[in-house]
Amino acid sequence: MAWAQCDREVVLTSSKTEYQNAAGVVERSVEERCVITVGKTGISIAPADHEPMLATVVSTVCEWEEAFKTGRTTVQATFQERDGKAGDATITIEGKDGKITCTMTQKSRPDRVILVVADTFGEKTAAPKR
Repeated sequence: MAWAQCDREVVLTSSKTEYQNAAGVVERSVEERCVITVGKTGISIAPADHEPMLATVVSTVCEWEEAFKTGRTTVQATFQERDGKAGDATITIEGKDGKITCTMTQKSRPDRVILVVADTFGEKTAAPKR
């Protein structure tokens, strides 16, 4: 049952984005609604009042013991940067201890981790689950 989520497009919503250094210390926090959609071939990260960031999925490792609750998906993706260059990133969605988090680390900025805690997380076609 949990593996079924790996074949589906999923949506994560959050209301706060944290920018951390490599040691996990929060350097900046932004209250904003953000919708992250992860599919088999693409990713969209759409913070409120900003253009969505789009990426092509290069590879995915999906390991969930309990769908949408306990497990991890790690995606290697290539984003189109605003300057037209391609940028590689690792996106990890993890469910642990009743909390779903999503982190992103860009290859060009290994000293910065972007973290959101999910308000909702579920299949795109279904209502997101808490």
